[in-house]
Amino acid sequence: MEHTFLEQLQQRPLLCDGAMGSLLYARGITYEQCFDELNLTQPELIQGIHSEYISAGAQIIETNTFGANRAKLETYNLAERVREINTRAVKLAREAREIAGQPVFIAGAVGPSGRPLQAPDEQRLSELRAIFREQIDALLVGGADLLILETFSSLAELRQAVLAGLRISARHHPGSSRAGRGAVHHGGQLAGRRRGDRRPAGRDGHAEPPARVLHSEQPAHQP
Repeated sequence: MEHTFLEQLQQRPLLCDGAMGSLLYARGITYEQCFDELNLTQPELIQGIHSEYISAGAQIIETNTFGANRAKLETYNLAERVREINTRAVKLAREAREIAGQPVFIAGAVGPSGRPLQAPDEQRLSELRAIFREQIDALLVGGADLLILETFSSLAELRQAVLAGLRISARHHPGSSRAGRGAVHHGGQLAGRRRGDRRPAGRDGHAEPPARVLHSEQPAHQP
């Protein structure tokens, strides 16, 4: 891509796509199904939605991986397919970009684990970081341009996801990880969003590039 994500974000707002889950539901996928598994079982459906968002003007498209972490996939007996589901999701988004011929960014979507987090101890937090590291590693291996930590209601859990993202990003791109209000890594960039934040992404008033945050007005796509 001619300009990196951070360079473009410094120059102007960037428009994100909308919800994946709402469109899947509208097209006959029930909430009892695993939306993330559709990357494997109905790839043409997922890629088609990406293509529609690109045609509508989205400059950032999110992978269909909001619930593609080990904890959530266990519910569907898919815990051992974390890497496969996440890498395939990135591949579908990248193929949609290639077909469209538009310089859109691919954002690896990471949602909460879905596990209760009352008074977490260090062992529980360590387990959470491992869950997020596994998913984030697969997204970056697949070729995601950045990460979006989406619709977290727990700051404690969000922090573990950020820490996991920074560690994995540093592993893929040694020496270039940074942290800020929204942690961003060049070449494996990390952006956080809280429930109730709104799109599009843009300047947040901070001088340092790592303080950029992507915003969302969309709810989680699975309960």
